[in-house]
Amino acid sequence: LLEAVARAAAAEPGVRLALCGEAEGADRRIAAAGLSGRVRWLGRLDDDAMPGFFRDLDLLVIPSRLEGHAIVGIEAMASGVPVISTRCGGPEDYVVDGVNGYLTGHDPSEIAGRIVELTRDRARRDRLAAGARRSAERAYAPGAFDRALQRIWRSVWHEAL
Repeated sequence: LLEAVARAAAAEPGVRLALCGEAEGADRRIAAAGLSGRVRWLGRLDDDAMPGFFRDLDLLVIPSRLEGHAIVGIEAMASGVPVISTRCGGPEDYVVDGVNGYLTGHDPSEIAGRIVELTRDRARRDRLAAGARRSAERAYAPGAFDRALQRIWRSVWHEAL
């Protein structure tokens, strides 16, 4: 992610990165990547702070090699934030290229290209943001999630939940 952001920032000076969570040695890695002035390190956020964190984002990047469902992507989409994710497993179930975000390979240049694209093209970013919100509502709103869970339960166990 840091390499991708450094490349994106070289092409688009306004690129900034907000990070939350815990990562040992992150400050050192951020400085080594030359991103000290571009990264806002928020540390661990509690559940009450997360909606505000998502609302402040233009996009969310999931740069994983291997990932489970990655609920963070769905949380971002529910907040109207498009997702750029590497092809790493879970996000491939809900990130749809050009609809609510983009799936990329693991090459930092490819990730940077998508970051720059959405930074420069606000109309495209806004279309993906609207698609992200719609996608989250359709699949993960309580009623939709309940119907899907019941359908899956019946298909596996041949009984109602």
